[in-house]
Amino acid sequence: METIDSNKIVCHGGSWVGFRTQITRDITNKHCVIVLTNMAGNGGSQLAEPCYNILTDKPYENTTNWFLPRLKSTKEDFKNLSKQ
Repeated sequence: METIDSNKIVCHGGSWVGFRTQITRDITNKHCVIVLTNMAGNGGSQLAEPCYNILTDKPYENTTNWFLPRLKSTKEDFKNLSKQ
């Protein structure tokens, strides 16, 4: 567990045969981002961090060119995107 901006955060990631996972859970604010991907490298954490930043109204960095341009920059837009 780590503390970021006084929020308790639990993260866990892993990989198996070409797949990556990342779970980031903000216990304080009851947010959870789960990423399942087949991206090479640290694909799970590269996607989870900016998604978490959007949920917490923080700026996000475009670390994956194919995914993040499609995300909206506000919490409401992100929630609507996740319902599609």
